Amino acid sequence: MDQEITLKTKVYDIVTRYPETVDTFLSHGFNLITNPVKLKTVARFVTLESACSMKKVNPELFLRELNRALAAKREAQDCCQFQIDEEQGDINIAALLPCPIAIPIKEAFKTFAEKFNHDTGLKIGLHVKAAALDLNSQPEIPYADYDLFIAPGYDHFTGNHKNYRQTNLQKMNQPFTQAGMSDPNNRYSITGAAPAILIRNRKKVSSSRLCWADLCNDNFQGKIATPLAELELQKGVIYQMFNDFGEDGLQRFARKICGEYHPAEMIKLINRRKLDHIDLFVAPLFFTKMLKNPDFEVIWPSDGAIAIPLILSIHQNAREETTKVSEYLTSADMANLLSAEGLYPTSHIATPNPIPNDTCLLWPGWERLYQVDFQQHYRKSLSLYQQYCKEMKTTTESIHSHSGESAMSDLSEKKEQFRTIDLRGESMEFLPKLLEMLDTIEAGDGLHLIKEFEPVPLYQLLKERGFIHQMEKVSDDEYHVYLQNPAVQTAAKASTMAQHIQVDAKRAEILAKIVIDFFNGANLEDLNKRSQEIFPVSAPEFAYVEQLISERGISDTQFEEQIENLIQLFKKSLDQGSDLSQFPAGHPIHTYLLENQMLKKLITALRLLIKNNDSQKASPIFWGDYIDNLSQTNNHYVRKENQLFPYLEQKGFDKPSTIMWTLHDNTRKFIKQANSACHDPSLNFAACSEQVSLAMDSIEDMIYKEEKILFPTAIAMLSEQEWIQARQGEIELDYCLIDEPPMWPTTIATGEQNQSSEQPDISGTLKLSEGLMSLEQINAIFSHLPVDISFVDSDNRVRFYNQCKERIFPRSPAVIGREVKYCHPPKSVDTVLEIIEAFRSGKQDVAEFWLTLEGKFIYIRYFAVRDANKTYQGVLEVMQEVSRIRELKGQQTLLNWASNQ
Repeated sequence: MDQEITLKTKVYDIVTRYPETVDTFLSHGFNLITNPVKLKTVARFVTLESACSMKKVNPELFLRELNRALAAKREAQDCCQFQIDEEQGDINIAALLPCPIAIPIKEAFKTFAEKFNHDTGLKIGLHVKAAALDLNSQPEIPYADYDLFIAPGYDHFTGNHKNYRQTNLQKMNQPFTQAGMSDPNNRYSITGAAPAILIRNRKKVSSSRLCWADLCNDNFQGKIATPLAELELQKGVIYQMFNDFGEDGLQRFARKICGEYHPAEMIKLINRRKLDHIDLFVAPLFFTKMLKNPDFEVIWPSDGAIAIPLILSIHQNAREETTKVSEYLTSADMANLLSAEGLYPTSHIATPNPIPNDTCLLWPGWERLYQVDFQQHYRKSLSLYQQYCKEMKTTTESIHSHSGESAMSDLSEKKEQFRTIDLRGESMEFLPKLLEMLDTIEAGDGLHLIKEFEPVPLYQLLKERGFIHQMEKVSDDEYHVYLQNPAVQTAAKASTMAQHIQVDAKRAEILAKIVIDFFNGANLEDLNKRSQEIFPVSAPEFAYVEQLISERGISDTQFEEQIENLIQLFKKSLDQGSDLSQFPAGHPIHTYLLENQMLKKLITALRLLIKNNDSQKASPIFWGDYIDNLSQTNNHYVRKENQLFPYLEQKGFDKPSTIMWTLHDNTRKFIKQANSACHDPSLNFAACSEQVSLAMDSIEDMIYKEEKILFPTAIAMLSEQEWIQARQGEIELDYCLIDEPPMWPTTIATGEQNQSSEQPDISGTLKLSEGLMSLEQINAIFSHLPVDISFVDSDNRVRFYNQCKERIFPRSPAVIGREVKYCHPPKSVDTVLEIIEAFRSGKQDVAEFWLTLEGKFIYIRYFAVRDANKTYQGVLEVMQEVSRIRELKGQQTLLNWASNQ
């Protein structure tokens, strides 16, 4: 019996000797075991105790879990009275099976092997490996030593075709027949196939009609995740992309990859909302049955699923009885076992498959497989893919770690002053100590490490902590790595933001490390102690660090999910707040605060009614006024989005636009749901109260964020002139629960309210392609058009919108010059950018949408604008309310003024 795992056992030894522990490791976040490079380097030298220390996992408890996994495996083995000889038998079988089917096939085969031994006196030697759990490189199986082999993919398609013959499998079901998977040369049988399909992030990708060619599209740059490249399924995907789209297509595909995962880990992270920033996932169909996150959808590519075939064949010199073994492996019973729960399609004629009728299976085909150079062609695809991924990784790391040439220049100038640590001869046990040292390195300082090999696994750890690095190779056994803590120098937007508020770089770096550790799951009690050391944290400091760490890998999705908990960590500081009472009436801050006061009063009154359980008054009329008043919150949010956020973006603070706007949309959704509930006669008072309470909670949470973080930060960043401009821009927008406030400052006359300080000269004329008009006439025509028009230039900035009477969505002067990605709710930004890129590339010229909004039918069209030379100039957006047009019937040929009244 194997020895028990101890805290001194190396992680590499545990994973490779006991594959049944993989899920336990993954469930606790030890994702390095899925990375072949880290597994073969870091994990070879790190003990379980050190790994637990690095992950802040209780080592004793985790050790018990691992040993329980071992005990369960042994118990299962002990329960099996019949054991298959995995070494030698009278008939020897080599089986490399995908992990979803490896165990069930092996267990089912035991009963057959026992009966076969009883009937024939022949012993079966079965050599089984689970392909997806084999984290080392796949071994070369000496097929000549086996009578029968069964293996997925193309690594084990031997090429020595004359030595093999087909099994008894003759007829295939429709999907496999349609794909041409019946071997015309009668040498190999395909008993089943693992389909590679796609998982769509509904928030990022609007269309569910995708094909494999779309994965080469630039719109998905760095936004696609795949299984580990070492797995048979991903190898099949790589080869199919190479076979269908050539080297250029494969390179474009590789450039879109932002991460590789074990399929089980991928689904777990999706369910835990840890991968919400990724657009698309390539995944094996089997693992998608575990998908529970409603924001993600399994889709079959429109051109078909890439099928990784399960190939079975008999050696020409095998015993005659081997045919009986193959008959069992291709029987209906085995086929039904493979297709259990319908997620591993089989070719058996009588077995139903989960493949939709409107799709098919894709694979290279027998003509390609039988070509002499197939293995060379196949290996070339894998080699090129690795090369492209490496190039992409180098570029990405360069962009991420070297944000701005000044940071790398600073490192080059200072590296000779760094402390030198010679690690040659040291094992990777030194890694935990090194990581602790990183926390003590001051901004601008660094370390100089010497190693006998390039410490590639260290680079990712450095990136996660915001460090930049340079590597110099002195010889084949001497590498020098210079690493530096660049602090705020690497953050482009945060650096811009720092120019408009007072920032203590040292305090900011301490605060940033606390917040990053928070998102990495550090102990809250420890974080509380550390935060007290820099108490109090001001609102501008908090906002600055929010911007800073987003540029160090913390995604907007993580912020959205954890913002409430993060605020609680610094609530004592934030509650001290800033004095917001000194602003005069009409000042935008005064107006925002007045609206918040009215919302608080409304919520207090509504909560009292709910508390008193006045269910007899419950009716759409009872709720109507309250919901209508709550709905005015939208006016408050629209002014922030259109008038306040643009000024903050210009100063490097774009988190309100990308995070707070999403929180606005969440509140809007809650209010809409409350309105629907209160008009649903099937719902009782309690159900309606619950929906209304959710909306009120969301509004109150936003009020806190505004008054404790957003408004104090905006006050610190914006000049008085900018506040004046913001007030002037409010004229076209509505207010929440208050009348229009007085103009501020009072020195601005009423007639000047809608005029900027520098009015454009519209006295000239412009020669058009047909005709000549004055600029004043052109301006007047735009103002009288019955459509809402906006123009975004080739740099994706808004340059114009018309002052039409039929305004559909709010507009204000602050939008001019604003990046278009900030002018839309975060959930729709990707769709807008996809349209722009399709226009820019020349693939499309028009995009149109229509929707019903508050009883109005809105028709929206986007047009690519190109000059006489077909050069892309920008996008013209045209919106029109067309309810009346849709209702027109018959004809009207005579003037009838009354019909237009």
